[in-house]
Amino acid sequence: MKTAELARREQEEAVTAREPEASGPAPAPAENVLQWQRSAGNAAVSRQLGGASKARTAARKRRVPAADQALGRMLARTADRRAGVKERDPAAEVAETEPEPEETSALETEESDELETEEAAETEAPGEERPAPVGTKATLARKPPKTKAPPTLKVEPQTKFKAPSGGRKRTDVGVGEDVTFTSNLKGSWAASGGTPAAAVTNGKKFKWRAANRAASITVTVTAGTQTKTTTMNVIEPTIITANKLSEMSFKKGEQGAGMKLRFVYQPLNVSFGNMEVKEVSGPATSITGYYLTQPAKSLWHDSGDTFTRIGKNNKDTAVDTASNGGDAKPWSDGTFEWVIPNHFKTIDEGGDGKQFTTVTQAFTLLADGTITVSKGGQSVTRSP
Repeated sequence: MKTAELARREQEEAVTAREPEASGPAPAPAENVLQWQRSAGNAAVSRQLGGASKARTAARKRRVPAADQALGRMLARTADRRAGVKERDPAAEVAETEPEPEETSALETEESDELETEEAAETEAPGEERPAPVGTKATLARKPPKTKAPPTLKVEPQTKFKAPSGGRKRTDVGVGEDVTFTSNLKGSWAASGGTPAAAVTNGKKFKWRAANRAASITVTVTAGTQTKTTTMNVIEPTIITANKLSEMSFKKGEQGAGMKLRFVYQPLNVSFGNMEVKEVSGPATSITGYYLTQPAKSLWHDSGDTFTRIGKNNKDTAVDTASNGGDAKPWSDGTFEWVIPNHFKTIDEGGDGKQFTTVTQAFTLLADGTITVSKGGQSVTRSP
């Protein structure tokens, strides 16, 4: 029994001695766990695993700083993205003071989109095989290939300036207005009037300047077998209104009154930004009372007869002065007026332009020296 018991114990000890070898380190799984623990930063679990060789521990210590460095770089990049200071774009500041830039028309990309769709359709199988009836020789029957109609020709006009009440996409334009026509297909362009901006008139864009006088003009583009015509209505200025900017000051006891005006040219559904205007000098009319005693030369209207540019908002770039003063005593009731012809021309024209309206500037004097000056729907009254 002693011998048998001793043999059994020796056998158990031998098995126990072999167990560490059987359950020795599993390099790949242990390394995976250690690597996961290093990423998670759980040192406690790493200590529990144990059994890692000094070589693996040293390698782990060498790799951790590299991971820390990568993490630091990632955090630094994130901080850079969060930190931001807005700076004004000098080019944008210039654009804010210039005429409206050309807007991209949807028609510029429409043709390419349709062509891509058509090409995709052509790459599809032209037909699918149909099985022949049982007992007959198999033949290949195919559906007819798919076809696509060519894109429909479209045109969109867009003016250089916004009209005060009409935007840019319009067919009513002021004399001399600049217009860009855009089509979805390349073609050949022609206009029955006005002036193309370039000698070459082929492509998807056509730049054109309206005529110098009122007209109905057709702009036509031909692309393949298709033709598209756009009718442009060229409009002249009709009337003038005035905005009062300020009233003039005079010394106490001095006779006189005056105001500063800014003229506005109608209609407002087009832009007259490529137009100039002037007042024409002339004599006084409707003279009564006090002013009948004054020499005609002193009542003459001297406008300067100088053309001034109109802004894109249809307002004159110059300021008008409407005033009268210095009438000598004794005063008495009296009136006179100037009926002032106004001419316009486009920036491409020379000469005296064309008269399109008149503006009346009227003067009314009372016996106490009070005078009223009126012009363009505005007026000012003042007593000495």
